Amino acid sequence: MESAHVQDLLKAKKSVFTVTHNTKLINVLQEFAERDILSAPVEVLAAEDESSDTYMGLIDVRSILYTIIRDVIDHVEAEARPLDKWIKLEQQAPECLDRTAITITGHDVDLKYRGSSNDSLLEIINDSFLGHGSSRHPNVQHEVHHRIALFNTRGEITNMLTMSDIIAFLHKHSDKLGKLGDMTVRELGYAHGPVVTVTTKTITADAFHTMFDQQLSAVAVVDEAGKFVSDLGEQDLRGLDMNGVMRLLMTTEEFLERKLKDRNSSHLSGVCHGYTKLSKVISMLAENRLRRLYVLNDQVRVCGVITLTDVLNEVSKACASH
Repeated sequence: MESAHVQDLLKAKKSVFTVTHNTKLINVLQEFAERDILSAPVEVLAAEDESSDTYMGLIDVRSILYTIIRDVIDHVEAEARPLDKWIKLEQQAPECLDRTAITITGHDVDLKYRGSSNDSLLEIINDSFLGHGSSRHPNVQHEVHHRIALFNTRGEITNMLTMSDIIAFLHKHSDKLGKLGDMTVRELGYAHGPVVTVTTKTITADAFHTMFDQQLSAVAVVDEAGKFVSDLGEQDLRGLDMNGVMRLLMTTEEFLERKLKDRNSSHLSGVCHGYTKLSKVISMLAENRLRRLYVLNDQVRVCGVITLTDVLNEVSKACASH
């Protein structure tokens, strides 16, 4: 990893998709679904700013989720009767999704000048994605970010890098993992631990609220016997329209009906086991563009979870021990 550099990733990266400041949230979610992404830089239209394509921040599904919870779900849950909940949701949702991107722009992104493309991937992992600080400044703890934006001399965002990009690189060069790649999920300590779950009978709005309260990007959905069924995450809000918003008052089983129907019933995706090797975990995360794998025991119950951050942390520790 120390010999690999950011520029090695940029060669395979496509042009950056940006959202204009006046794009409505409902349209942002549609764009995210079509492009299979979770975030994008927000820029001011050239016609409204003398400096064209001025970067204003970042919009992601998490910030939209927070807005929906604060401006819609909290008001809906205050109603006692189911019928009143539906009425309140029908009243509040359109106004919320009619808001523009600039009104909820956040900054969960590490801005770096394009000259940083010469940095090693290990530096990027430690400094930006894990917040451990770099080898040059090991005692300086940095804020953890989920993405990196590279900008040029004009302040334009030219490239976006995510943890998924690093995982894809690791998958492509899995032969470089050495002994770490052969270690199992159980050996690494991810086969046991607390995992936040909701049931198939949980109201979807409540499930998203739990996710937000626990500062998670997803929760595991289990049936009445405690067996894993699916995951419910921020990504499931992508493509949300008014009909989709109304489905927030349905159970998670009903909300995820299409997702579960498209899935081969004999195969659970997004899961692994205690005996799964880390190289296989990386392969599954990369090939399926996943952010986590739930660890299942022999009874198909969730006993752990391993995320992109966990994988990068293991790579960082392995490099530090050499």
